[in-house]
Amino acid sequence: EYWISHHATSHFPWVKDREIKRAKERLPAAIFAQDYDAQFTSPENAVFRSIEDNITLQLPGEVEKDVGCVMGLDRAKFQDFTALLVLDGKGRERHVERWTGMDWTTTLNRIERRAKEFNAAVCIDRANVGSKIEEDLIERDLYVYAVDMNAPQVKTELIQSLQIAFEQK
Repeated sequence: EYWISHHATSHFPWVKDREIKRAKERLPAAIFAQDYDAQFTSPENAVFRSIEDNITLQLPGEVEKDVGCVMGLDRAKFQDFTALLVLDGKGRERHVERWTGMDWTTTLNRIERRAKEFNAAVCIDRANVGSKIEEDLIERDLYVYAVDMNAPQVKTELIQSLQIAFEQK
């Protein structure tokens, strides 16, 4: 079912052009170059190669009422920091904060306050203790989008989608 070649996939007449075109549309450029163009990749090719081209300075300001916000939340387990990032619907950073050594009730209050301040959906990792966090946030009437980052397929799809988004600006 699989074979290895040092020639680009387009070199072989039995591979349809539309299959190659579809792969180019749905795969990050580095993976397409490796898998379809038979190009070697090196460690210098970072996962998010064009991230610098996508970073812009956006000064804080009023959140536009017609632009929804999302809050990414990374809950610390032990000695790490809990961090949250709020982006508006245009991908502009609206708020960033991190803290450590705080009890769960105080942390929960802080998350709730920020989510309501920005009218943001809260995106969390459901893996490990995430389901308890999800329940507590839902009890506070917050919209929660939980993702199981321990699922390999989910992680791969998220990373590849982000790679494509960076490449397409």
